[in-house]
Amino acid sequence: MTRLPVLVEYGDLVWKVLVVLAAGAAIALVRRYHGRWERRATRRELAARAEATTAPVEGVATLRGTLHGGGASSASLLYLRGRKPYYDERAAELWLECEGQRVTLVGPVRVVRGTRLVSTRDRRSGLPAGEPAVRSSPILHRLTAMTASVRDGDAVFATAQLTARPAAEVMGYREAATAWTATPHGDAIEVVAAEPAVRAVPLGSARTVAAGLAGAAMAILGLWAAGAAALAWSTATERRMGDLVPGALGELDAPSLAAATPGHRDQALALIEARLATRNMRTAETFALWRAVARVRGGCGGEIAARIAQDDIDGLAQLAKHCKDDHAATSAYQLLGMFHEAMARSRELPADQLPVESMIAVRAWWRAAEWAVARSKDAMAQGGAATSRAPALDCAAEWWSRLGETDRDAWMARARFAKRDPACAVFAALSLPEADQATALAKLEIGDKRVEHLANALAWAAGASGTLPGVMPSAREMHAAMFDAGDRMTVVRALLSEPAYYHVAYAANGRGPIEPVAWRAVLAMLNDDTGIARRRAHFVAENRREDVPLFECIGGDGYMPCNQGRALEAAFALRFRTPLPRLTLGDDPRDAAALWNRVRALYWGALADRDACNRPELGDAGHFGTAVVRAEHDGDARAMAALLARCRVREAHVLEAVFAVWPGVRRGRDELAEVLRRFDLGPTPTDPLAVIGRAALRRDLARLTGDERTADAWAAVVDRHMHAFSEPMVRAVLVTRELLRPAEP
Repeated sequence: MTRLPVLVEYGDLVWKVLVVLAAGAAIALVRRYHGRWERRATRRELAARAEATTAPVEGVATLRGTLHGGGASSASLLYLRGRKPYYDERAAELWLECEGQRVTLVGPVRVVRGTRLVSTRDRRSGLPAGEPAVRSSPILHRLTAMTASVRDGDAVFATAQLTARPAAEVMGYREAATAWTATPHGDAIEVVAAEPAVRAVPLGSARTVAAGLAGAAMAILGLWAAGAAALAWSTATERRMGDLVPGALGELDAPSLAAATPGHRDQALALIEARLATRNMRTAETFALWRAVARVRGGCGGEIAARIAQDDIDGLAQLAKHCKDDHAATSAYQLLGMFHEAMARSRELPADQLPVESMIAVRAWWRAAEWAVARSKDAMAQGGAATSRAPALDCAAEWWSRLGETDRDAWMARARFAKRDPACAVFAALSLPEADQATALAKLEIGDKRVEHLANALAWAAGASGTLPGVMPSAREMHAAMFDAGDRMTVVRALLSEPAYYHVAYAANGRGPIEPVAWRAVLAMLNDDTGIARRRAHFVAENRREDVPLFECIGGDGYMPCNQGRALEAAFALRFRTPLPRLTLGDDPRDAAALWNRVRALYWGALADRDACNRPELGDAGHFGTAVVRAEHDGDARAMAALLARCRVREAHVLEAVFAVWPGVRRGRDELAEVLRRFDLGPTPTDPLAVIGRAALRRDLARLTGDERTADAWAAVVDRHMHAFSEPMVRAVLVTRELLRPAEP
């Protein structure tokens, strides 16, 4: 199990702990400040008392002496706009020994600073247990109080009104003693210990909370600023990234630090996940880190999304089964072609998040219509340009909502659709009786080329006569489509070739329209029928027009049947790892090298001029075309594997080259297989048209590298999709789903 950095995995907890520690530190600092302030105040007061100290004299005086006769204590309430005296207690007979004289303390004694301090915040209350006023009042008892006390034998300063009187006892033969009496000057006699105990005044709940909140706020602000700086630096360096680099996620990397800061964790985790997905080399360790970060960021739903993006379907169904994220589980089931399971998990989803492709697969037309209506409302709510996309969704909802009706023909005859969107014209043509659909679709004049190509493909499948533009691409495009995982139109034409095949009549000499045969060859390839695919492609190649010049038939990109046939034969030979076909009867079969060079130059060979996967800093060793030629002639694919491992580009000719050179690779075979196992085929949508082509390519790549277990898993995905959309109406609806992609908000 790959371990994530602590700050990435537990960053949410880390920054909260730091904030709590900062709050505690702020409280401790405030208490320390109060303690220092209290010590300074005590020193100032002692200095003032010492300076005012005199011998016993008549009047108000400050004396220093030793307390005898017992102790005294005073309790004061705090935080009532200052320290407020509340309760004084003293021994019955208190007197002060001052310079050999006795000063009797008469009246209340207030201990301003004592040798002992006790707060009600302490475990044992410093207030006298028998004091009724505090004990009987719950409000006062909850207030903070401080008790200062002095005991017998303590050195103290006393400020009071002194009065002298003759003593009743003669002290010596020379002089008579003078007895001094100290009475309060004000409310009470003030007593300050010469060596007082010093402690900070308790902060109280309000001040403690305020100090903690201030410390926490400063910590949050500081962490937020640090996270913003780390993300800004990471984003700036991200723009300068070139080739893929080895995957690494350090404990103190800038994104890792940002993941442990408030307000930036989600963005940092998203950045880390994006780096692992697009910047780092696609290895087993990188993929494991990617999944782990995705799980930290989004739980099991995040891990499902990461596995889908990695084309990792091993155990995906089990993960979706136990995941509580309905949206992620629905996507996983739809990718796997388990459409009924996807529908079951989508019951609680909002209407605009329903898996419309799964609804089409199980013929849940009403729910599909609900999805289209919800998406239309979203488009209208956005306003502006989005509003113009709503009619296509409304037309789809109207058509889908009626597909389940018993009397479909009667409804189709009276159906009316808006004309504000090009897609609505296609839905209107499809709503006609089946016998009229082909003609209506073929006659559509639509300004939108994408919609027009789909309409022509549907018309061709319905049996429209004549040559329809967009049904058959050029030879080069058709050849490249066999190695393009994201080409939906290839899958569309292949699926529609099944009904188109039965609508065309072939002449005895085989010179009838051959487009259905060409696309049925592609369909056979998707269905893993290798032999049938090659035979059909060869049939198309052999039925070329006799009046076409040889050069045009081989190298032209025009609409020529032999071009498509030769393109399919060459593409299938590469993809199925079989010998290349003879391009024409005029080629010398003994000149195999010349034949190979012509195929390479025609389809994937101006490779020497391509820049895909090149690394100029490595010189000739960093040129992808050179690496491919070396793998072809010398059987050494190590340089090719090294370049592919760092390559960001996802182009058809790159995979085409891999299929072509693999049979002759002797050195670097394992390295190349490891790269191909995780080669980036682009974003992974879960809609069936994209999944079918992608899954078939993954299947063939796995077989290429000898990974039969993975090949069988992807073959099962293709089979489930093909079976689900084998019924003509379901297949047609799936194709029209493509009309709505630009219309979705």
